[in-house]
Amino acid sequence: MAFRVFLSYSLDPADMALVWRLQTLSAAHGIEMYVPQRAGAMPAPGAVTVEQVIDRADCILGIVKK
Repeated sequence: MAFRVFLSYSLDPADMALVWRLQTLSAAHGIEMYVPQRAGAMPAPGAVTVEQVIDRADCILGIVKK
């Protein structure tokens, strides 16, 4: 079973490369990193909710940019 991380972020769209790079690096090391979509995006019917992903996570990582 992989180590699961929920990544919460508050970044400008221009800085999103950091988020995707972290996800790629974590996957290379066997870590599942869930990156939620920006607010307002409609999830697919039957999709797992953010609350369910957080409940399943082993760790929550937050990136906040002022």
